[in-house]
Amino acid sequence: SIIPERAHHCSVCKRCVRKMDHHCPWVNNCVGQQNQKFFILFTFYIFAISVHAMYMAVQKIVTCSDSEWRSCGSLSPPVSLMLLTILLFISLLFGLFTGIMFGTQIYAILDD
Repeated sequence: SIIPERAHHCSVCKRCVRKMDHHCPWVNNCVGQQNQKFFILFTFYIFAISVHAMYMAVQKIVTCSDSEWRSCGSLSPPVSLMLLTILLFISLLFGLFTGIMFGTQIYAILDD
C-alpha cells in the first residue's frame, strides 16, 4: 500500500495520522494535519487566560496592599495573599508550558 508523506501510526489512537506531530493527552487525540489549527488555538487561549490571571492577581495584590487589606473581601490578609500567590504560581506554570507549546507549533508550521 502507498503511505502518505509523513503519515505515522499512533499506538494510542490505533490509527494512521497524516503529518502527525504528537499524541496530546490534553485533548485525547493526535495532533496532525486535520486538527493542528484547533490545537494551536487551544494552546494560545490557555496562554492568554494564564497571562490574564497573572495580571489580575498582581493587580489585586497591589490594590489590596495599598489599602492595607481593609476592603479586599471577607478573607483574612494572610489567606488572601496565600491564595493569590498560589494563583500566580499556577498561572505562571500554565503560561510557560502553553506558551512554549504554542511557539513550537508555530515554528513547526513555519519550518514545514
